[in-house]
Amino acid sequence: MTISQFNNLSHKQKLLVINTKGIEVGQDFTRYGDIKLMKCYAIENFFVEIVTHVANQNIEEVEAFVDGERLDRYTRIGMRGILDEDPMFFSMVDFIADKLRIEFKDFNYNKALTAKLAKVINSLDANLLEDLFDEDIVYEVQKPFFAIRGNRHIIGYLHLLFRKLKAKNRQYSADLGYYKSAKDKPCIIITNGDKNNKTAIVMVNTLDGKINRLYFCTDKHIWA
Repeated sequence: MTISQFNNLSHKQKLLVINTKGIEVGQDFTRYGDIKLMKCYAIENFFVEIVTHVANQNIEEVEAFVDGERLDRYTRIGMRGILDEDPMFFSMVDFIADKLRIEFKDFNYNKALTAKLAKVINSLDANLLEDLFDEDIVYEVQKPFFAIRGNRHIIGYLHLLFRKLKAKNRQYSADLGYYKSAKDKPCIIITNGDKNNKTAIVMVNTLDGKINRLYFCTDKHIWA
């Protein structure tokens, strides 16, 4: 759904769209004629348009709408433009800005920690994981399924795994990627030798600046 399509909806239809919290309601590759992606989200009672640079996934622009009326444009997250001195207008924009800061802060933390974890995997040095992991982190492997809980237990397991990989001298590589089925959430792509030979992905969840869950998936039917 584009903004023009949204504006043509009835008041009742608009409310149905914008009251669906957290749902992506549309996307458009062509608006800017470049490798930029516009996505439209419903955040509480507001309709938000976010422009993302496809190559690096950086947020470049945010616009917020109520009933199709633009409130403000943020060219940088965390900075507010100069607005009319209307207290209610300011409070609405502040509310939206806070929501967006939280959303993008979480995204950026996740992206940064996922990238750091990829570097550690490439180094095969499990000692570097302690600062990245939450104390109660959970590590799940999809096939055969098993789960390990706790910082020390998981690091101990990865010490052994990294040691085996070093002994086999296999050319595994870990790179930052984006999982399309999870709305382009950052993930780690594991390849063996050739970069096109994907063998697994690792999904990463974060909480308060630490990694609190890892999910290791080798089923290509899920992520290929």
